[in-house]
Amino acid sequence: MHRFLFVALAAGLLSPAASMADLGKAEVGVEKTSIKTWCGKRKNTCVVTFEGERMRIDDGKGISSNQILEYWSGNEGTFGNAELWVKVTYRKTVGGEEATGKFIWGPFGNGRWTSFLRVLRDFAPGLERRDIGPNVELEVK
Repeated sequence: MHRFLFVALAAGLLSPAASMADLGKAEVGVEKTSIKTWCGKRKNTCVVTFEGERMRIDDGKGISSNQILEYWSGNEGTFGNAELWVKVTYRKTVGGEEATGKFIWGPFGNGRWTSFLRVLRDFAPGLERRDIGPNVELEVK
């Protein structure tokens, strides 16, 4: 038995580090959160997934948290027909230019909108969220 254990360890088959390296859901900082929304325009359904250091749309490659430059949120429309949205400005991987993505929730999407903002804040810490809408006062300099 000891001879098999030694040979297996030497071959890397039972490496103590390898056996403890993948703890799945128990790993800290490797959470996966998916939120259903509309991307770019109303009724263009997509799923935004935050996993580790990536924010992905559907099964795309996505962006890393350090590519996000700013994000802001707001609402449009009237009560009962309001549209909640979040815009994320980021630096593209290829070319380095700035681009903005828009994520939209319909009149009854307040819970998912709030969840999205909370996850985004944790995903890209240090960035300030700006609120935009009819009840937000702007400071003019």
